[in-house]
Amino acid sequence: TSSSSSETTTTATTNPVAAALAALVLATSPAPASLASLAAFAGGGLAVGLLSHPAPAEAALSNPNTRLPRNGVSALRRAVPAVNPEAGDVQRNLEEAAYLLRIPQRKPWGTMEGDVRASLAIVREKRAKLLEPVPKDGDAFKTAEDTLAELEQLFVELGPIAASQDVERFDRGVAMALDATSRLRVLQAPGLPFDVPRRYDALPRLTGRATVDLTIKKAGDGTFGFVNGDEVKTATLRVVADGYNAPLTAGNFVNKVYNGFYDDVKLKKSETATLVDVTNALADDTLPLEVKAMDFYEPRWRSALNVQGGEEMPTLPLSVNGSIAMVRGEEDGTSSPDQWFIYQFDKRSAGLGGMAFEEGEFSVFGYVVGGEEEGFLSQLATGDVIVKADVVEGMDRLVNGSRRTQVTGLIDKSAPPFGASDDVPAAAASSVKFVGKYADPKHPGCKREVSGSGDTLDVTGTDGAPGCLNGEPQRPWALTGVVRSEDEIFIDFSPKGGPRDLLGKWTGKGILFPDGNEWKKIE
Repeated sequence: TSSSSSETTTTATTNPVAAALAALVLATSPAPASLASLAAFAGGGLAVGLLSHPAPAEAALSNPNTRLPRNGVSALRRAVPAVNPEAGDVQRNLEEAAYLLRIPQRKPWGTMEGDVRASLAIVREKRAKLLEPVPKDGDAFKTAEDTLAELEQLFVELGPIAASQDVERFDRGVAMALDATSRLRVLQAPGLPFDVPRRYDALPRLTGRATVDLTIKKAGDGTFGFVNGDEVKTATLRVVADGYNAPLTAGNFVNKVYNGFYDDVKLKKSETATLVDVTNALADDTLPLEVKAMDFYEPRWRSALNVQGGEEMPTLPLSVNGSIAMVRGEEDGTSSPDQWFIYQFDKRSAGLGGMAFEEGEFSVFGYVVGGEEEGFLSQLATGDVIVKADVVEGMDRLVNGSRRTQVTGLIDKSAPPFGASDDVPAAAASSVKFVGKYADPKHPGCKREVSGSGDTLDVTGTDGAPGCLNGEPQRPWALTGVVRSEDEIFIDFSPKGGPRDLLGKWTGKGILFPDGNEWKKIE
């Protein structure tokens, strides 16, 4: 929490029942196009039990205690692609222990202690298998090794805690272990395991996850209450967009956030959802409905799931407070490319199995992961404004991104992704600072050079194993960088198997990349 004399900025980030949303549409839609889109909306991901052995959809629908994730963090944890069965086994054990811990009376401590022992054995005995899917280049492998060490220590400590039947400490330890396991599984899945259909190949897509902060200001004299005695008028909701299970929808969202499309946009609140009221939508944009069924290899495009019929369950469930989805499009099988909503899930108005009646009918693409516990999510109201939306992590996973023109404020799909500045002379002048030779601490002694003039530069270098100081064989490579602003360059690392548009920021001494690596300028 940060304080000022007049306002405090803190961290914060909704369940469309058809009748309530229809009323919202009729009361507030400003334009015929939006009205039609929202009317469709009004009419209208990993919802599983144990990760590797989910219960059938039929059982979930008939069971009032179906294990839907309790919050966005849990939903995202369960929705990581199952790349590695050993990591899946660890998560299954932990999910079972967490579930059994919620039994109100005689808890099966023996079973929970067995889950911990089994997980510890996997981490110790199958370490090589757990690390096998992690890319060996960059920081990912070292991070995975550190995460495994963290998990081993947690399991060592959790064994005696389970034996002593300490509920509070066991609950906290399992939560920490689940978080570490989720981080490990994300490292094991650096991209999409499936191909997007060719007809959507030109659309923006997110090949992983991205984090977005939404800075929201209360309307008029409204406040979010008081924190540490300070009045809170502005809150920042943290959202994670999941490209693993909704690559096109999440990519569309992240691309527009990056381009400022949702800055200074008002919210509209119904009984069960908070709608982002975008009125300058592009009429020629289209976005297919995108829903991935649990246990399916890839999403289904332009077709809803038959959840209430007991046949399918979504990987990213709508039935989680703070789930985020696109409004339904004007045509069947489509989503609005611009308007989205935050769902406020209430089990009291849910259908069979405690799920929303609209489950499987919307393109859910992420969840609020910060701010719900503070109570800010429930306080969103009509007239509140998204002052600023920022992509704080994951831009390197966006493919086919576009940029906004300065004249119209609309997305210019003909421009290069995150490309040259509209003010070419200014971009050319800014590029001078990037030109030169660099030292890369991840590849000691290997060539790193930026050359050329104007806003498009050549980036060349070599890689050893990984360094170049001891006579290692060297692999040369050549990339392209585009200077976007005075202190930003986007480098296309795809020829090396990396991201297409990796942001590099000028620090005064070199180029800093999102993973914390900095090329230091040497001449």
